[in-house]
Amino acid sequence: EVRVTVHDIARAANVSRGTVHRALHNRPGVSENTRQRVLLMARHLNYKPYIPARVLATQRKLLIPIVVPVDENEDPLWYQVKAGARTIAHEIREVEMETQWVVPRSWDTTDQITVMEQLISKKVDGIALAPVDPDALSKVIDKAVDSGIPVVTFNTDAPESRRMCFVGQDSLTAGRVAGALMGEFLNREGKVAIITGFRRTLGHRERFEGFKEQIQKYFPNIEIIGIYENHDKPKEAYNIGQKVLK
Repeated sequence: EVRVTVHDIARAANVSRGTVHRALHNRPGVSENTRQRVLLMARHLNYKPYIPARVLATQRKLLIPIVVPVDENEDPLWYQVKAGARTIAHEIREVEMETQWVVPRSWDTTDQITVMEQLISKKVDGIALAPVDPDALSKVIDKAVDSGIPVVTFNTDAPESRRMCFVGQDSLTAGRVAGALMGEFLNREGKVAIITGFRRTLGHRERFEGFKEQIQKYFPNIEIIGIYENHDKPKEAYNIGQKVLK
């Protein structure tokens, strides 16, 4: 039996593959008429999401830990990530899957490495990881891969590791866009402070570097007074904001 792919649906519905992905996963950026046309075509072609045969053959519940720097109660971003993971775990009906939310005892890199080592020892089925320090985590990511455990990084990448893939934004471009907007909001002059989560985290570093680059290149009359870490904690960000505004 020939498996129907997203490309087949896109060709039959005369839309892009990106549009098909957005329609199938109920994401924004697609008109309701187009969404319904894509879904109708998917049903007509008997489309089924691809689940590797080796996964189906296990006939057991898969355990996928999601390792994040801080708990969702400390940062609303992670609440959304947790909710999304639970949703997709229920949507994939071909295989039973459990997502396990894992937060190290602190944001320190050593604690995240320890957690990864523990998950490798438990022989989990896969790991989703938001690394605090990508360079420091690369070695243990490779160890997981060598142990037969696929690793996907998200929010922040570890490009020097052998992770399967990265899910997230282009952080450098995001920083540049933020810098351009800030420059216009300030009418091209003034003082700004940069508050980031972790300076050594690749995604955070790329965002504030992109921001700095844009300000220094196009807005010479804007002064960046400093870069401050809030460790992904809103309360710390608030306190820093209070200090720099005095």
